[in-house]
Amino acid sequence: MVIKRAVEFDDVIREKLSRIFVETFESYLTRISKNKDALITALTHIFVLDNIYVAIIDDEIVGIIGYMDKEQYSIKYKRRILIERLGIIKGLCAAIVLKQYRNPYPKCPIEKYQDAASIEFFAMNVKYMKTGVWLEMMKKFFALFKNMIYLVEVADVSKEVIQL
Repeated sequence: MVIKRAVEFDDVIREKLSRIFVETFESYLTRISKNKDALITALTHIFVLDNIYVAIIDDEIVGIIGYMDKEQYSIKYKRRILIERLGIIKGLCAAIVLKQYRNPYPKCPIEKYQDAASIEFFAMNVKYMKTGVWLEMMKKFFALFKNMIYLVEVADVSKEVIQL
């Protein structure tokens, strides 16, 4: 497994990131729209590629990690684009749902440390769920940051998350 920053790829990676994001958070996002393809298209613009890491096995993206550092969040959406692609009601609902994936805590703990980061979300390719890839991906990500990682909030608590 190789971990790379998403910014190292060209902009076509956005669609792949969006697909994995929608598949992982499908239970939340299908409240907005049952059309997965419409959600994938609507969310391609939200990723700040500088703050996204991707895990790759055999040239396939198996997972993504979005983190916040001193500079910026990993998700930055434009309400106007969400409304254009999903309609006014669904677009506004999408903005509300996406807001929860941004770390609700201000950057205050991170400002104190030079190389600190806060994980905002992580998502897995459904094909690789429950294979142990997730834990390996997280360990490699943690090794990239010398100082500190904050995991402030967890949406779904599982045995694996607690062990991590």
